[in-house]
Formats: sequence, structure tokens, C-alpha cells
Amino acid sequence: MGMRRKAVMVVDARALLAVILTLPMPASAANCLIASFNMPVTMEGSRASVPIEVNGKTERFWLDTGAWFSFMSQAKSNELGLRPESAPEGLMMAGIGGSFTPQVARIKDFAVNGAMLHNVDFIVGGSDAGNAFLGRNILANADTEFDLAHGAVKLVKAQHCEKSVMSYWAPGKPYFIAKLSPDRDSRSIHSFTTPISLNGATVRADIDSGALTLISRAAAERAGIDLNGPGAKPTDGISGLGRKISRGWRVRFVSVAIGDETILNVPLTVIDGPIASGDNAPDMLLGIDYLLAHHVYVSRAQGRIYITYTGGAAFQKRPEDALIPRLANKTEIPVGSQVVAGVDHAAAPATASEFSRRGSAKLAQNDFSGAIADFGEAIRLEPTLTLAYRRRSEAYAKSNNAKAARADFDKAVALAPRDPELLRARA
Repeated sequence: MGMRRKAVMVVDARALLAVILTLPMPASAANCLIASFNMPVTMEGSRASVPIEVNGKTERFWLDTGAWFSFMSQAKSNELGLRPESAPEGLMMAGIGGSFTPQVARIKDFAVNGAMLHNVDFIVGGSDAGNAFLGRNILANADTEFDLAHGAVKLVKAQHCEKSVMSYWAPGKPYFIAKLSPDRDSRSIHSFTTPISLNGATVRADIDSGALTLISRAAAERAGIDLNGPGAKPTDGISGLGRKISRGWRVRFVSVAIGDETILNVPLTVIDGPIASGDNAPDMLLGIDYLLAHHVYVSRAQGRIYITYTGGAAFQKRPEDALIPRLANKTEIPVGSQVVAGVDHAAAPATASEFSRRGSAKLAQNDFSGAIADFGEAIRLEPTLTLAYRRRSEAYAKSNNAKAARADFDKAVALAPRDPELLRARA
């Protein structure tokens, strides 16, 4: 990889956006210094959520690196009591499910993990009634570090780090490097784009924490995939911002190379059409399933993405994958690549909330036994942690242990008898 490792010193900091960009750094010309702002993440199914305060009210918003700007549905705007106004003329938002003409709402007081911002704008529109999404205008103002397996996303300011290896959490351990491509869309705040090799064919992929990994039809066909062949299993229900529901296929790829990490014989979803409209649409979304299995650092100054393997399946698994025959590896693996990723050495959880967040990540990866163990440790440390009982109930249910699932769910309701989400789920 041809890089000389310099020492990396981590400096705790509580800041966000413009605040993090002006953080004071310790004076040193010899060491790489980073100041980071931590956003604690809890997985809600395949969504990564962070606690937010909106005008004094506690909420949980979802992280979406695929969105060039933070946005929310009209229903969420109404729930928060916001008053959207017309967006600049000609502004459109497009995604897998179609496009819409948005409005803009301004949040007067907006806080993330204790950092208070004022007059924060959100795009309003689309058909998703579930939540609000934090986009690239928040997540790409500095270096971005994804450690979803341990319940964290960080915004990082780096200084004197031009020649440093930024996988500081795993010193001396194997890591991968992928190229960070420059922006192609003038509206984009910063890129989360990287070239990926599918069966030896190069495609343009966006790291998208708001989606599962997805490949366009054209990109799959460029990679030699026969979508009319017996190895393509039809699927449907692929949706996004708009109201359109798309169909697609589950197909097996001989190799998927992200930088110098190569993953072999992997089933992925192909959509019947493009990822989005427009010339700047990516060929592929490298989704939340990949981020859950990897620790990823996006270095904007270096134009590189540093990756270590955390554990679990690199991509989402589906029941129909068992019906797709495995393929003979006829693709030449690029020189210098590694098939087995380096082991992640991030610090183990210590608090109940940290165990609960890691348990949620394992639950999202369908590691039910691991999730049950982590939620159990969270409950041992904090016996009144309602979320841990609720999530462990889900893990027990998916493990076909209905008795244990019901007991944990009843305990969650007893701890929070007026929680509307719990009451709706019980109903």
C-alpha cells in the first residue's frame, strides 16, 4: 500500500458541522491529530438512527449518506409542528421510488449529542411517512467514520494526517484502501462515491447508509449477469423516496472488489432499471449491510476510504439465496487484493447503552444469538433499559422462541406502559 504510518492521536471533542471545522487542535507537527464528534447510533431494523432534539423535543432521525441534503416527509414535518415553505425554483429530489418537488422547513433549535445548532434547514417531501433523514450536508462536512457494529458514526477533523494510515482503531492490523471519487454533481455537498469492481467490470458506487446494497440493471449486465437466466431469482418491493415500487432479481456475483478487499461468490439485489434518474446516478449503492460488517473511515483530504472487517455477512442475506447456485471463480483477483478482511480491534462495549447498540447492529445482521447475548449484558448492567428488552424480544421472536419473546415484550411494556410504539406493536 506504500504508505508510511504516522502516530494518530485521538482528541475528544463535542461539536458539529461548522463547530467541528473550527475545533482547536493541540500543537504538533510530528503526529496526526484528529478531533471527533460522536453520534451514538442504534439500528432500527436496517435503519441507523441517532438521538436528536428538535425545539426541545427528543426524536430519533435516520442517517442517510445517499441524500445530498437532510430531508423529511410531509407527515414528519406536520408531527414536528414545522411550517415548510417553497424550495428554490427548479429544485427536485429523486430516488429509487421516483422524484418529487420539495419544500423547505427550518428547525430553530436542533441538537445532536449535546451540540446545539440553530436554524437548520430540511427538505420536505416524498412518500416515506416514517422519519427524518440526516444527509450529506451534515455527514460530509469533515471526515466521516462509520463504526455501526459498535454503535457510532463520527465526524472527524484531521490535522497533519496527509501521510497517515487512518485505520487508527486497529494499529498494526490489516486494512483495506478504496478510492474516494470526486463529486460529479454540483449540488452534492461531498462525495461518498467509490469505484467498485463487479466480476471485473468497474462501476460507480455510492456509500449509502439509508439503503441496502443495490445494483442497477445496466451495471449488472455490464458485469456479465444474465437476468433472464436460471441463476436470477425475481424479487420485488424495492422502494425509496417516491411512490413507485420496483421489481428486480437476486443474483450471485463471482467477485465484488471494494478497493483491495475482494468478496467472492456473493448474492446481491439488482433493480430492474437505474438506481435513480439523471446522468449523475450511481451504478450501485454500497449499503447499510456492508457498513454493519465493516469499520469505514472516509478521508477527504487523502481521497481514500480505509476499511477493516468487523464481522458477520458482508452483505444482506436472503432466504432465496440458497436457491442460487454457487459459481466457479473465473475472475482474476486484482494483484494486491485480499479475500479475507482484517479483523477489527475497536474497543469492546462497556456500558448498557453500548451493549444495546451493538446488539441492535447484530440483530440487523440476523446474528440473533449474538444480539440476545449483548442485550442480556445491557439488561444486567441496567435492568430498567426498556429498549434492550424490546430488541431482545425481536431477537427471540426471529429465533422462534415465542415464550421468551413474549416475556421480554411484556417486561418492556411494564417499564414503559405509555410508550405509543410499544402499545401499537402489542396491538
